[in-house]
Amino acid sequence: MTAWELYWLIKLDAIGSFACATTVVFGLATVALIITGIVLKTSTGYYRDTVEERAVRVSKDQEMGKTTHKYLFLSGPLFVISAIVVSLLPSTKQMCAIIVVPKVINVATESEALKAIPGKVLNLADDWIDKLSPQPEQVGEAIEKSEKTP
Repeated sequence: MTAWELYWLIKLDAIGSFACATTVVFGLATVALIITGIVLKTSTGYYRDTVEERAVRVSKDQEMGKTTHKYLFLSGPLFVISAIVVSLLPSTKQMCAIIVVPKVINVATESEALKAIPGKVLNLADDWIDKLSPQPEQVGEAIEKSEKTP
């Protein structure tokens, strides 16, 4: 592993936190823009406006609505992209497991010394169990002693 890979591995949590914050910001901006667009579409203006004033207000509302739509079409996809990044970005621990586990498994399956360890462990366990288990003659003596005691 190079120093560059190690740097990015260590920084994954910080990148994830930044991506999470970005997702929250774009999500809030998207909601605010949707609410603004709904308000602009449903607002009727003042009833006391003259026809000219109402025409000016409607043209300003239309310009603001176009601006809102433009920012909404920018904020919405950025929110979706950042949410996908947050969900797919592994943490430092997950990335370590992704890198280390396959290497350990490959070494364990390729190494003859490591393959011999389970056999040795089984032989050792068998010997230990044999030492702990009573011999048949010991069992017979124990039965005889128990029969003699009243």
